[in-house]
Amino acid sequence: MKKFAINKTYQEINEKIQAGDAVVVTAEEMIGLVKDEGPVDVARHVDVVTTGTFAPMCSSGAFINFGHATPGIKASKVWLNNVSAYGGIAAVDCYIGATEPCEDDPLNKVYPGEFTYGGGHVIHDLVAGKTPAPLVFLAQNEAGYLNLLKLNSFLYLDKQGAQPEVTMEQLVSHAEGLICLTGGPEGPVARHLREGHPERAEALLRDLSAAFPTRLYVELQRHPGANGLPEATVSGMDHKDIAEIAMVTAGLICSNEYP
Repeated sequence: MKKFAINKTYQEINEKIQAGDAVVVTAEEMIGLVKDEGPVDVARHVDVVTTGTFAPMCSSGAFINFGHATPGIKASKVWLNNVSAYGGIAAVDCYIGATEPCEDDPLNKVYPGEFTYGGGHVIHDLVAGKTPAPLVFLAQNEAGYLNLLKLNSFLYLDKQGAQPEVTMEQLVSHAEGLICLTGGPEGPVARHLREGHPERAEALLRDLSAAFPTRLYVELQRHPGANGLPEATVSGMDHKDIAEIAMVTAGLICSNEYP
């Protein structure tokens, strides 16, 4: 064992861990301690420095097989939730890198870049079994009813067994005569709020408001908590906060869960 100002063996540290006496700090905390106390004093009383992270790590990712259709297909360009994946592996396989950003991410064009969504988030959503967030549409006239039928067809046409969903482009081109509700606690607006991204919720509301002018409503719901009384928040956000965001682009409506 080389001689340094402070020497500790793995055995000594493991014994302190087992006894519950080890001093453990994070890498970020270690930087501050070294600045304040100096490396020797810190090495004397700190036993373990943790460097783990829940962030997407370099060189990590996931191989995904999404199944053949009839007739057979060959994927050449693949996107998952607008995140590019590499399709040059096999006919219906792709590789998505954990650090791959969203297709339209501004990166460092707006410095410093935020990189708020990418491959790591896609992998997390897949592992968690996260389903697409629903929107609710009500037909207010015959044109709306016909558009609702068309959107319902888009859910399943040419999906080749994939998760039924419609695109924003399809919503925009078939919005006439429809009233749009944001889908309650599991809708996309509420999910963005629950996950701590109010800027995404507001951006989505602006897009939907442009497609459904005067016909877009943000849903507020209150459900009984464990004690039987209504919870004070919806999707992790206070009603007042949701209302402030909603008033930028939309009206408010109180609703109940859908069957």
